[in-house]
Amino acid sequence: EQLQTQQQQQQQSCSVCALVQQLRRSASVGVGCAADIVINYPLWIIAKRMGVGISAMPATIPEFYKGGGSLWLSLGPTTILEDVSKRVLEDQVFPKLCLEGFGIDRELMAS
Repeated sequence: EQLQTQQQQQQQSCSVCALVQQLRRSASVGVGCAADIVINYPLWIIAKRMGVGISAMPATIPEFYKGGGSLWLSLGPTTILEDVSKRVLEDQVFPKLCLEGFGIDRELMAS
């Protein structure tokens, strides 16, 4: 009975470790999304401003990022959920379908 209790504790700790690893990866995806916005958003704003015929450079630096937080709040969680669902498909669904036996890469199939 003590051995069974130890095995259950190990399984629970493995589940917690897997969850922590999942959260770390998801957080890194969110950080990557934020970095993309920091780098590319001002260039997109410049192009939009030039497209409507106003000066390319806003009056202040914060105006470059006006709306960037809203963009991240909409894109960040979406990107994280996409990453999680892709990995669930790769790790749980596709191996059960035996697609690799047909030479179909599971990462390609999930994409």
